[in-house]
Amino acid sequence: MNLDTGRHIISEDEYHQLTAFSNSDLKLIARSPAHYKASKTEQKEPTPALIAGRILHCAILEPENFHSRFVVVPEDAPRRPSSAQRDAKKPSEDTIRAILWWDEWNLQTKGKQEIKHEDQLEYTAIANNIRSHPELVGFLKDSLTEQTFIANDPVTGVQLRCRADLVCTINGYRVVIDFKSAEDARRGYFERACFNYGYFHQEAFYRDVIEWSGYGKVDLFLFAVFEKEAPYAVKLYQSTATAVDRARTSYRQSLNLAAECLANNEWPNYSTDIETLDYPAWAKD
Repeated sequence: MNLDTGRHIISEDEYHQLTAFSNSDLKLIARSPAHYKASKTEQKEPTPALIAGRILHCAILEPENFHSRFVVVPEDAPRRPSSAQRDAKKPSEDTIRAILWWDEWNLQTKGKQEIKHEDQLEYTAIANNIRSHPELVGFLKDSLTEQTFIANDPVTGVQLRCRADLVCTINGYRVVIDFKSAEDARRGYFERACFNYGYFHQEAFYRDVIEWSGYGKVDLFLFAVFEKEAPYAVKLYQSTATAVDRARTSYRQSLNLAAECLANNEWPNYSTDIETLDYPAWAKD
């Protein structure tokens, strides 16, 4: 699936069908082009973390669509009957009641993602903390959410894509906000996460793709970090220009390699060279 350069409003499923390279694709290319190629042929079920992320994004950014996409299982719902219970020749009265309850439930909620009652309380608390944060209230008002941007790399011509959580214009300044969950949102901990999980790379990539799409230069990029346990604290961060420039240099290497692989239709694995191993620097003292 391909789209023209520019900003688009498409579903998440449609976004993942696009052939343009994403930041996640370039992270795999950095590991090896073969790993990227394998990711495009393997069909993987969504992980619990990915499902939770989708639910949270909807609760935070599209609360008006929450109940059309998700349904909360009542706290007093009977235990879901197993296949063995359904196939039993003489099921108990409790099992029969549970089967009837769940059959009716499935009929009424068809097509919606189920959420446990206790999880819903957590999602609601996180979303409320974010939407009431004094620095985020203004950004959330009159903003665009879940926006897809398509651009061609001016160096290699390779088509690129990104999906921004939130974009808005405040006093003429273009702002992009990306929401991240964390075990600990304090600066030192999240700074390490930015390096380990490639968040700096993501920011540099998103800044460039959004600008190259013709939408305009990003004046401010913020990470809105929320903790996953009570009290679900929220913290905002802005990367230094040095960090973004360093990440841009790094993702450029992966992008150039992707362009080379496309041109040659070759997706090599790890180097065949024999390399040496030693104690890591932090363990030598």
